[in-house]
Amino acid sequence: MKQNNSLTIDWTQKDVGSQLFPGSSLLSSHKAGWENITLEHHFVRSVWETPKISYAQHTVILHLNPKTNLERKIGDRRQDYNMSIGDIAIVPAHVNHYAVNKNECEGLFLALDPQFVAQIAYETVDPDSMELVPTFIQSDPLIYHLGLAIKSELETDYFGSRPYVESLTTALAAHIVKKYSTRKVKLDRYEDGLSRYSLRQAISYIEDNLHSNLKIAEIAENIGMSPFYFSRLFRKSMGLSPHEYLTQRRLEVAKHKLKKTNIPIIDISAEVGFNSQSHFITLFKKQVGTTPLKYRKEFRG
Repeated sequence: MKQNNSLTIDWTQKDVGSQLFPGSSLLSSHKAGWENITLEHHFVRSVWETPKISYAQHTVILHLNPKTNLERKIGDRRQDYNMSIGDIAIVPAHVNHYAVNKNECEGLFLALDPQFVAQIAYETVDPDSMELVPTFIQSDPLIYHLGLAIKSELETDYFGSRPYVESLTTALAAHIVKKYSTRKVKLDRYEDGLSRYSLRQAISYIEDNLHSNLKIAEIAENIGMSPFYFSRLFRKSMGLSPHEYLTQRRLEVAKHKLKKTNIPIIDISAEVGFNSQSHFITLFKKQVGTTPLKYRKEFRG
């Protein structure tokens, strides 16, 4: 569905939204170090019109205003409609796109790397000529809540959010491929979870790399599986997502070090793979119910 266009928007480039919207973005993930997804949050207070464009990434637009009147053209289709909070639109990569907003508008833009989506598609749909379908307006609560969760991670935990955002991105891409592609879904594989060997291999890799900035994709690659199916089968085998298990193990090791050693808390947080002490303390208190310092004092007397 590639078409000639006058302007290509690559969301991975800093401040690219300024080519489309007046003013700077309210929120951007460019410094967060995320892979496969870029987030931008924009609020426009006046009437605006985009040039004829296409996106380098598959772009999901989440509408955050109570009501906005919008004229949009995607490919050869044109439509006028009113968007409400929670409505989404999907513009596949390299498809010509044009929009005129007739009043103030607030939107969340989630740009997914096409190669990442293709990898998800390879194991979830018939990969032959798989194509995403342009979507003008659609109520999709799952996409809406996934988008808000990704936004929340960026707002509350700028650098500690990567493993969780990776899981959310995989879930978002899988849902889009399942619901908004032209090919028949084939999600009937690997229904029994990971094999014992693969599960041991994955857990061993996690244990050996708790101290590092471990990514779900790395664990999946280590056992020869896509991140999407690995996450799905790991949860089926363990009752936890890889991200949840990784967090659980990091906190368990941290608790042991707090009880048995005199290592400073800032060093413990680094040794168990947290990017910052503040992130470690926040998550520790949320999961354990107390701060690391109080936990250590409780067991030391």
